[in-house]
Amino acid sequence: MDLHPHFPESLVTTEAAAGLVDGGDVWFVHVGIEPGFGDASLIPGSVLWQWRDDLREESGLIVDSHRFLALLSKSGIGPETRIVLSDAHNLWFASWAYWMLYSVGHQNVHLLDGGTQKWIAEGRPTTSEPAVPKPEAYPDQDFDQFYRGQVGDVLHALRFRERVVLLDARSPGEFQGEDGSAFGTLPVCSAQGHLPGAVNIPWHVNLNEDRTFKSWPELYGIYAGEGIDRHSCVITYCTYGERASLSWFVLHRLLRVRTALNYEGSLAEWAQLAGCRSKGEAA
Repeated sequence: MDLHPHFPESLVTTEAAAGLVDGGDVWFVHVGIEPGFGDASLIPGSVLWQWRDDLREESGLIVDSHRFLALLSKSGIGPETRIVLSDAHNLWFASWAYWMLYSVGHQNVHLLDGGTQKWIAEGRPTTSEPAVPKPEAYPDQDFDQFYRGQVGDVLHALRFRERVVLLDARSPGEFQGEDGSAFGTLPVCSAQGHLPGAVNIPWHVNLNEDRTFKSWPELYGIYAGEGIDRHSCVITYCTYGERASLSWFVLHRLLRVRTALNYEGSLAEWAQLAGCRSKGEAA
């Protein structure tokens, strides 16, 4: 069975996923935001991870590798396990988990194209009970820093703007400093506007109306319009890093951009470290 017509190495369609639910060699993981925040319906057999509790520190950065590998082990995931990630929030949080898995060297992982939202819209079966698997050993290793954008990388990009593209994945209103952003119980970020010199390619332009990813020619055209190609160096960011991780996924996994980093702390961290200027640019 073909997993996906355009991107079989990184995506799986809902139709293909339905054939894998009872297959036994595929682990479904649903990534919620936080307990009680719209994640009551799961694909049968899914393990449940919470972005705020399991994948992210209070500081806004990802949990350390030892804690993440302990989560994999607790979830019944070994180094050879095939994983299908999903969420009910436009694949923001599933993309964050994908980025973490890829950074720790686990490359046998796919996103469910369209997410749990598409699965439910098609009338496919769901459950409210997450799976409780038997723990599996996962060897200790560190995150590969090649995919992690941090403050030093952003400062470098600001100094050498002709070499590095800062890509803001938020809405045009947020980019211009006209709108704020918050969800769950996270505080509203105090940063207004965007990083100096950044380009704005909102996360949603990567998706069709049913939340599936657009085709390669469509995605290539979107990013080529901002001068981004396979040889570019790009740092994605948003407010908390979750929407930017979807843009990172598109760049690195679908378009095969050679150097793409997700600035995990994003503007929430930047505002605390550097303060903000007036509307238009955060510095």
